Amino acid sequence: MRFQNLIKKYPRAARRPVTISGAHSNPHSVAHSNPHSVVHSTVRSISPILSLMISVIIGSMLFSACSSTPSPDNFVQVDGTQFLLKGEPYRFTGTNFWYGAYLGSPGPEGDLDRLREELDLLKSIGITNLRVLAASEKASHSRALQPSFQEAPGVVHEDLLQGLDVLIAEMGKRDMKAVVFLNNMWEWSGGMSVYAEWFGEGKTFDPNENGDWHGFQNLSARFYYSQEAQDAWRDYI
Repeated sequence: MRFQNLIKKYPRAARRPVTISGAHSNPHSVAHSNPHSVVHSTVRSISPILSLMISVIIGSMLFSACSSTPSPDNFVQVDGTQFLLKGEPYRFTGTNFWYGAYLGSPGPEGDLDRLREELDLLKSIGITNLRVLAASEKASHSRALQPSFQEAPGVVHEDLLQGLDVLIAEMGKRDMKAVVFLNNMWEWSGGMSVYAEWFGEGKTFDPNENGDWHGFQNLSARFYYSQEAQDAWRDYI
């Protein structure tokens, strides 16, 4: 199902907020129960250790809307088990907003008005930190994202990269920060199982069809055995 079709399936008037607890939930609780819901998080002050686990790839960051070279002081830093921003303890309420780059895209999946509307709403209810998708790999799985950030190793979808730039710029205007995730072990974004297939570690399959989630996770873990896969991933970053 294309992203465009999902927008039609869940029109703005039909969307209802979904409340979740915790800084990070299974992406399916947001992305597939209603991929375009505005999710209200009831997170209290987030444990730095938990948040570091969430942002395994890259930490929270703020891009200034006015500058292409933001000051390092605008980035969240870590001191032991404490998050700091400009030398002060950093606490936040955050939620999953994985599809932001899709809304920011200049392609047919984009909807800039909706992106701005949803960011304004999130900001208005005190959400200032968003978990956003910045990488996906083309897969034939029934729930795989289309389009994907990468069609094949090194073959990128420029519209989505532009959409990510737009998303970060719009977040910067609202003094919001992003936890950017660049890979995962779920089937809906392609992820590590696709890298494993690209570099000869096994053929990926759809666990939604055969129910073999254990086997799927084992295949995804083969990403860590392949230096070629890891090098390709780093090249993408």
